[in-house]
Amino acid sequence: MKATLSKLKEFIMDEKASPLLEEGILLGLSMLTLAVIAAILGNFISWFKNAFSSLWQTLSDLQKSFLDFLNEGELLT
Repeated sequence: MKATLSKLKEFIMDEKASPLLEEGILLGLSMLTLAVIAAILGNFISWFKNAFSSLWQTLSDLQKSFLDFLNEGELLT
């Protein structure tokens, strides 16, 4: 275990490995950023879908109520 930590410390302190570590960190950060953006977009799309579904249902209910109202008028005459 000590040998592994020692080698890891040498790798981090090595000047040649520094750019590789920087690129790894940047790659990790960019993957995290993409995951956050994907989650936000997923939530937005879900909200948008629910909003339009609710609107569609409301319009459908309104149409049904209106047609029922018109049919009641025909039955009375």
